[in-house]
Amino acid sequence: MRRLSILVILLIAGCGTDEPSAPWQVVELGTEAEFRDIFFLDARHGWMVGEVGVSDPGGIVARTRDGGLTWTYETGIIGERPRTTSIDMNAVHFVDPSRGVVAAESATILRTDDGGDSWDRVPPSGPVYAHNRDIDFVDPAHGWIIGRIGVLRTEDGGASWERLDEDPGSRGEAIDMIDTRRGWMVGRNGRVWRTGDGGVTWEAVEALGDLEGLSGDEKPDLRAVCFVDADHGWAAGSWSEMPQLEQYDWAVIIHTRDGGRTWRHQVGDLRYRLHAIEFADRERGWAVGYDRNAGASVILATTDGGSNWRPQRTVVGENLLALEVRDGHVWTVGDRVHRDPQRLLRLTPVEAADGGVEDGDRGDQLAE
Repeated sequence: MRRLSILVILLIAGCGTDEPSAPWQVVELGTEAEFRDIFFLDARHGWMVGEVGVSDPGGIVARTRDGGLTWTYETGIIGERPRTTSIDMNAVHFVDPSRGVVAAESATILRTDDGGDSWDRVPPSGPVYAHNRDIDFVDPAHGWIIGRIGVLRTEDGGASWERLDEDPGSRGEAIDMIDTRRGWMVGRNGRVWRTGDGGVTWEAVEALGDLEGLSGDEKPDLRAVCFVDADHGWAAGSWSEMPQLEQYDWAVIIHTRDGGRTWRHQVGDLRYRLHAIEFADRERGWAVGYDRNAGASVILATTDGGSNWRPQRTVVGENLLALEVRDGHVWTVGDRVHRDPQRLLRLTPVEAADGGVEDGDRGDQLAE
């Protein structure tokens, strides 16, 4: 395992960025790594996970103690498994400053009791194709991991995991549990599931409405889900079309106000592949996505529960994959698509409170 300590540079919003008036602060990370998930325990203590590349196949964990202004990195943590060239980290969650869990590919689960200074592999393991996609905890004891081999649950803070559901039809991409019994999972082809028994069984829910008529590759892939309470939730993703062999991704955000009994679409004609969505409360939320044709990402913001989503920031050269909202702060990070340094974007509470929407964007409302 290799450890690097890099002082990353905070750039005042607009310095070296695409939109000088945008309120987001830009942090140069000093690494070429791709970060797939970001988690903050509070406004200061956070972690990111991802992958560096085939030259360093053990994944990467980044840690901050100052709200994301500086980061330390550890690489080569997992090592290699037979028949694999790399094992990438997909999700991270901490229950307190010391105890955390990482969900990774090749059925790998890692756990730390010292804030990430050291990591131990936790059973169960699985085949090399059994990739763990997402992780969620509702309290320090109860957590879930989902992926290609079904649903796993822990009741001891991640020290041990029980496999609950191995149904290949319920392979999720993202999970959000409301409490120890109720929760939601989303996945490819517009699939939405809910559980009322802690993940032992999952019920498919029809949530696409007027998008249900799409077929084949046009079915939306849902990659993120967020519930702020038992009634109010959102899921985000995209569907694709290929006119004249040029592929376009169209953003999809669906919202329920009644615990999933009915869903409404909130965006349209927005050419982005959405990767993440997070809400601070019933009204204030953010989503991030990527336009492969432009090589640029967008940060969308809403202050009215998603009735209007406004572009808050565009970021050229980054494919934003991960998003975190905690204590009024917002962070987003992802993968480089140009040669510019890898960057993290950070929004502070004062800026987040008014939505930080640029005057020039106020006419670009995407009405429900």
